[in-house]
Amino acid sequence: MISERKYPYQDVNSPQLEGEIWRDIPDFAGCFQVSNLGRVKSLDRTVSHSRCGTQFVKGRILKQNLK
Repeated sequence: MISERKYPYQDVNSPQLEGEIWRDIPDFAGCFQVSNLGRVKSLDRTVSHSRCGTQFVKGRILKQNLK
């Protein structure tokens, strides 16, 4: 069953929506960006790993929720 998304920030499958502009988040520049539609994404990066040295992590649109 496909659920209908009411707000643009709920759409995590589309990499770019029409009219969407991405900007860096202060203090997280190079790691995360936020769009004018309220979506948050992580950027491609390499992280240090205890067993294999460095590991590539692909960027993605993050789901938003309250805990």
